[in-house]
Amino acid sequence: MPACAARSTQTTFARYIVHHAHGDSFVDRNQAEAAGTWISLGRFTFAAGSDGYIQLRNLGTGDETSIWFDAMKWVPVRP
Repeated sequence: MPACAARSTQTTFARYIVHHAHGDSFVDRNQAEAAGTWISLGRFTFAAGSDGYIQLRNLGTGDETSIWFDAMKWVPVRP
């Protein structure tokens, strides 16, 4: 989560949709509590040459709620 000086409130209900080898997983996070830190979305299997991706949605309420993204860190895990 990037640390952003926002004029609006950061969302408390960000939904990350992880499209991986076994389908889609929904991961909900509170961005207001996680600003300035890395947050884990979990462990997922991605197939080589596939169209794996992560989508981010703001499910928070209020007109002044912001959602932020900066980078994804992919860490290979060996069995």
